[in-house]
Amino acid sequence: MDDGEPLEVTLSQKAKSIWIEYCNDHGQEQVRLSEALASAWSKLEAYAARLALIVHEVRVADRDTTVIDKGTVDEQSIKSGINLARWFGHETKRIYAYLQGNEIDRQWHKLAEFITRRGCEVSARDLQRGLYQGEDKEAMLAELGTFVENGWLERVDVPPPTQGGRPSMAYRLASIMTYDKTPD
Repeated sequence: MDDGEPLEVTLSQKAKSIWIEYCNDHGQEQVRLSEALASAWSKLEAYAARLALIVHEVRVADRDTTVIDKGTVDEQSIKSGINLARWFGHETKRIYAYLQGNEIDRQWHKLAEFITRRGCEVSARDLQRGLYQGEDKEAMLAELGTFVENGWLERVDVPPPTQGGRPSMAYRLASIMTYDKTPD
C-alpha cells in the first residue's frame, strides 16, 4: 500500500496454475466427505488464498529478496498458503473424527492425553486421583485392562520401595504418540 491506497495483488502464472490444481484436488476431496465435514472443508479453499496473501505480504514487509513484484503473489507464497490450509484440513478431520467417535475412543483420547502430560507413564493411584477421580476402582481397572488388551497401554509392575511397602502398578503408552507437526 502506498499512501493508504489499496494495492491490487494478482497471482503469477506459475502460482495461478498451482492454485487451479489445488482447487480441483480440493473439490474432488470435498465430494467424498460427510455433510458436516464437507461444510467445514468448503471454507478451506478460501483460507488457502487468504493465507497465501498473508505470507506474501509478510515476505514483502520483511524485504524478502526473492519477492520479484510486491503486487504479485508468487509460487512460494501460494504453496505456503496451500500447505497451511492442508494442515488445517488435517486438523479439521482429526477433530471431527474425535467428536464423532464412540465413547471408548473419547476415553482413550482423554487417557492418552493425561498420561502424555505426565511423561508417558503414570501410576494406577495417579489415575484414580486424577482422571478417574470418584469412580469405582474395579471399573477403572477393567477399562485400563481393555486398553492393555488392545495394545494401546502397557502395564508396568512397580517393585516396592527399598524402605518397604507393597508393589504397585503403573501404565504407560504402548508407543509414544506423535502428532503431526505444524508446517514450516
